Amino acid sequence: MTATLLKHEFLRTRTLLGLLFGGGLAIVALSTLFALMKWPVLSELGVALGLLITFIMLPATQIALAVEYWRSSYRQQGYLTQSIPVKGSTIFWSKMLWTWLASLVAMAVTVISAAIFWTAFGPMVGLSGNPFTMLGETLDFVSQYASSGMIVGLLIAFVLQMLVWPVQYFFCASIGSEAPLNRLGIGGPIVTLIAFYLVTQVITTLFIMFMPIGLGLEGGSLAFVGFETNFLDAFAGNGNDDVMPLGFVPALAIIAAVCLWRTHYSWNHKVSLA
Repeated sequence: MTATLLKHEFLRTRTLLGLLFGGGLAIVALSTLFALMKWPVLSELGVALGLLITFIMLPATQIALAVEYWRSSYRQQGYLTQSIPVKGSTIFWSKMLWTWLASLVAMAVTVISAAIFWTAFGPMVGLSGNPFTMLGETLDFVSQYASSGMIVGLLIAFVLQMLVWPVQYFFCASIGSEAPLNRLGIGGPIVTLIAFYLVTQVITTLFIMFMPIGLGLEGGSLAFVGFETNFLDAFAGNGNDDVMPLGFVPALAIIAAVCLWRTHYSWNHKVSLA
């Protein structure tokens, strides 16, 4: 059944994703052309537009799918979705899995977009316009300070962190669609998102304060180091500039687990259509 639901999600969102990915790459390619031509105004516009599209590709995909999740689950389309003769949580996990898969594709498209745009942007900042050459030079530079294992670990951690965002969006959409918040329409998920953001900030701040461990240079190499901070510094992000705190990592992992559990529960026990 999960495979069938995934196929349905693909058919339902393929046009949206096709427009996002195909349109995004087309805009970046055109922006790169403008930048290469060095035309007045158009060249600067191409640089700005290329950078913007490249950086928003992933968040735009996740937010668009989150809106689709809300519309197909809790608005008029929700009556059809909720009538499917399977457990509610199965529908939720299928939607979540599809969004994760789409997010991975969006990351790949972002890399392709960045490679295309770099052919014009690289020479502008005095670097090689060959993205593969630049990637090799970057890896050579980073490998002077971090082992290959740490580099791979950081990349995996980054990808996992990017996959946390749709978990939070789906949680807010579901909780904001439960009674009585569902009476607010789209306002329910928005109010939930604002409250969730504030609570998350406090939780991550407490974790950073009570787990003062971060990544920093020690003996010329990237390593786990300790640092001192207080609540106000942690909340304002005014910690040691030479250390990247890691306390937010377990905080986000725990928050994501709670979000998944609570959304799973919502689909089985709290579904309320408006």
